[in-house]
Amino acid sequence: MTRHITFLFIGIITLGLITACHKEEDDIFTTASVSITIDGNTNPERVQGQAVFTNINSRKETASAEFTGNTITLELLKGPYLVSIEGVLSYHDENGSTAMHQFRAQTDYAEFMQNPTAITLKAILLD
Repeated sequence: MTRHITFLFIGIITLGLITACHKEEDDIFTTASVSITIDGNTNPERVQGQAVFTNINSRKETASAEFTGNTITLELLKGPYLVSIEGVLSYHDENGSTAMHQFRAQTDYAEFMQNPTAITLKAILLD
């Protein structure tokens, strides 16, 4: 009987050591969201383009084109990033008609340290 108790005790200690050494992935990853605006007060209805997130420390690039409306959301390692987005956006102008424009949006420094982190970038219309 003491042998069973000894094995149970060793098993409990081993399980405790394994779970104590486990590091949560939430400590190193964040959910980054970037929204695109026009003139600071108009939100595009649809954005089709590519966003490139470049980690300033490691120079690792992460690219995505999965926009939902005017926002792109993805998982990144926490840290400072350069964000560059190019593509086409559509919105309703003051006459109520749909306007489409090529655009570019960028920032040289954005910190994605909190979980989640959301930023807004102003689109520069190219045409």
